[in-house]
Amino acid sequence: MKSSFAAIVLIGMSGVGKTTNAKKYGEKTTWNEARRKMRESGVFLYISADNEIFFRLKDKGELSNTELASKEPVDLLAEYVGKFEGEQTSEKFFRRQKLYSDAEEEDLRALPRLLRSACEEHPRFSCPILYDTTGSFCEVLKSKKDPLYQEIREHACIVYLACSEQEERILLQRQMERPKPMVYDRSCFDGWLEEYREQGSVEQGSIEQKEVVPDDFLRFVFPKAIEYRRARYEDLADVVVSTDELEALPQGNTSSTFVKAFILLVEDKLHQSA
Repeated sequence: MKSSFAAIVLIGMSGVGKTTNAKKYGEKTTWNEARRKMRESGVFLYISADNEIFFRLKDKGELSNTELASKEPVDLLAEYVGKFEGEQTSEKFFRRQKLYSDAEEEDLRALPRLLRSACEEHPRFSCPILYDTTGSFCEVLKSKKDPLYQEIREHACIVYLACSEQEERILLQRQMERPKPMVYDRSCFDGWLEEYREQGSVEQGSIEQKEVVPDDFLRFVFPKAIEYRRARYEDLADVVVSTDELEALPQGNTSSTFVKAFILLVEDKLHQSA
């Protein structure tokens, strides 16, 4: 299906359904394979940022002892980044946060390179690729003025998959049961941590600050991260699509039915906002 963009960059909170809908889109591929496969007419492709980030970290020796046979890359990444457990392990925690963020930025830089080459070789190719980002997309690209953001926007449409307040509560429950990789803006994180500790002092009626309990801290900080990220996603997105709107699209027996309806929805929203 002909579209006005070479890629859809799907952004939103971890657990909102980006990967679920990416799997409906078509065939999963990698950066190494995508350029060749994009030459094939009618092939709908998606790239998983989680998958690519996992192998980037693994190539750096950060995940060399993990077993992909038993767990998905996203689960292994969640274990790698981990929950914040207090000052005793803070050096390791923030080191891994930085390495993960660097790997994600490297992966984002691969997108405009692929799209430029694809458009040069096939200026009329009709099947936009889908890039399934992580929830921390907005932590890597903080502003529309970022040169990397501008590069991505040359050939891609950024679509924010938004959820309702009820769905946000479900996201928190899922994050507690099966954590997703969580990378924080450091300045926000430090403020939230201080707030968490001071809140403990008020509740206990003492001057002693609250000790960090990993699950308790995650319950405290995750809603704040959602609120912070919601504004960032909305600012960076070209189009906002609700989870209900995606759910209402015809599924069909093949990915092409969903893809064509999805692209049409995005194009209509782009025209409405123009």
